[in-house]
Amino acid sequence: MPQTVQKTGRYLPDFANAELMEQVLTERELKARQSSKIREIGEALITAGFVSLNAQAKVFALPRSTAWTILSAKHKGTGLCARIICRMLSSGELPVLVRAKIMEYAQEKAAGIYGGTQRQRRRFTAKLTLRGLPFTSSRRGERRMIPTNKEFATT
Repeated sequence: MPQTVQKTGRYLPDFANAELMEQVLTERELKARQSSKIREIGEALITAGFVSLNAQAKVFALPRSTAWTILSAKHKGTGLCARIICRMLSSGELPVLVRAKIMEYAQEKAAGIYGGTQRQRRRFTAKLTLRGLPFTSSRRGERRMIPTNKEFATT
């Protein structure tokens, strides 16, 4: 079967139609949206006064290399895993604004805003729930996070 090289360097079969191209573009947009949201988490850290990588890693309760990977937004295409999100949220030094951004990201990822199959989203939500993050069912059978008063107390 003949193949065509697209501008992205990917090989697509000649019978590739507009629907397939729209799906590829949509996937790119989803990943760009996800990277943008993760960058917002880093910007919130800087706004809170944590400028150096050492300080940011300490606030996240993560190793420097993991914090750098997250903050540079050049991580794997699936985004932040439930384990890392829970580890960041368990940090006692996390500023309220940063905590809110992380929880917003987790809620959006669980809702499928950044892509993923229904099974992947269910597994992600289940892992967050198992690690103690409060989720509740919504109208569409999806789950959303409910912040507790303790999480938004002023520091």
